[in-house]
Amino acid sequence: MTARAIVGYFRRHDEASTAAGAAFQVPRPTEETMRARKKCSTEICKGKFEYSQALAEVVSHGACFHHGDLIPRDRKLVEEAFRAGHVKVLCATSTLGTGVNLPIFRVIFKDAFQGMFSSATYISQETYKQISGRAGRTGVDDRGESYLIVRKDGKNRVPRAYLRELLVGRLGRIVSSVVVGGVLSRERCDRLLLEMLATAQAQGHVMDENTLNTVMESTLVWAAADEGKQSEIAALVERSMEWLATNFSPAQNEKRRFHVTDIDNSPMIQRIKVDGREVTEVTQLGKAVVASNMAPQEALLYMKDLNVALNQGFVTGNHLHVLYMCVPLACTQITMNKTLYGKLLAIVSKADPVERRVHEILGLSQQFLVLAAQTDNIKPGKADAERQKEQTRVCQRLYIAYMLYHMILGATTTRIMNEFCITSGKLLDSLKEDVERFGKKAASLCRSMGKEVRRRCHH
Repeated sequence: MTARAIVGYFRRHDEASTAAGAAFQVPRPTEETMRARKKCSTEICKGKFEYSQALAEVVSHGACFHHGDLIPRDRKLVEEAFRAGHVKVLCATSTLGTGVNLPIFRVIFKDAFQGMFSSATYISQETYKQISGRAGRTGVDDRGESYLIVRKDGKNRVPRAYLRELLVGRLGRIVSSVVVGGVLSRERCDRLLLEMLATAQAQGHVMDENTLNTVMESTLVWAAADEGKQSEIAALVERSMEWLATNFSPAQNEKRRFHVTDIDNSPMIQRIKVDGREVTEVTQLGKAVVASNMAPQEALLYMKDLNVALNQGFVTGNHLHVLYMCVPLACTQITMNKTLYGKLLAIVSKADPVERRVHEILGLSQQFLVLAAQTDNIKPGKADAERQKEQTRVCQRLYIAYMLYHMILGATTTRIMNEFCITSGKLLDSLKEDVERFGKKAASLCRSMGKEVRRRCHH
């Protein structure tokens, strides 16, 4: 087996176990290769992460796995080992199709599904084309090979019509992610600009207004727009830049009801003078938002919650507060209604002192909860609309946090589904996936803020 021989594509949580099996099929290496593998394994073990031991073990046998949860250092180690030919088999998730530049000759899809647990769906045509296209590197190979393994019968049987469309069908029209439902999204534009500025800065460049406009004119959203739409995009870019430099408008600042300190009030970009010209620099908060993969507005809301927790102290008497901080800010899986508010009210009414302290820090309003449990249609005055929106978000996240907390305490899946009105195991699995995914984003955000968060924790 040559280097670059096999790259497998797997659903999340499959890649590590498959790499372990593949490791024992790799032919005996040379002494030089064994030394290189041992060195790589030793470096990986230094991290002491959840996956470190398993990754180090398979690397020592000539295989490895690759997914989005690997820290950049470990990702770089396994990619370099693969390029050098010391690792023969790479088992990866869809990260294989997103910016991983490796000399791959053969791609093998273990099955035709993507996603985790019961929420798995058929792999999309775009993902299949992107990943299979990694086989056969220009300048290295004159061809590449791609294999898709499917079952002819049983639960995971794949329809022939789907396979035909996957393999030979035409790709759909590509639409910029800045356009949502045919309308330009300010939130998506914020994220795009922040990523562009952060990427340039990481490469040793800073952008002035002219450079930013030139780069923006090279984007898909600009190229696909007519002249009138391009004027609208230019105005949108200007508004986004202003928002990123302030995080909120002066009018919003007057209405903010919560205490804001330096963590959640910092701008994401700032304008500075370099060699006599005004350029835009991404701040520590802006870099952290890009690293976390959160939307800028979502990150600010989370930093506000974190700021309150740091000011008043994390409740460590149980897991409830930490679980709450891992629940997505806008979880589409659960829609609060009169029944669910009633369930939450019953739980809150029986809360012990530690849980009541969590409610206090979160700003949970017992009055709002009682009213919401009585009617499905609360009609607030204009002054109370923002307050109601905030309380709805707190209640939804707290409801999910209690669900997870009861699971930690040992409640069975059946009991959780009955007590929290969960209609299917698939929905419960999907909720757990969402919490796991968001928790990793939140951890990345805090880790990227580094000394600033630790300083506030100390105080």
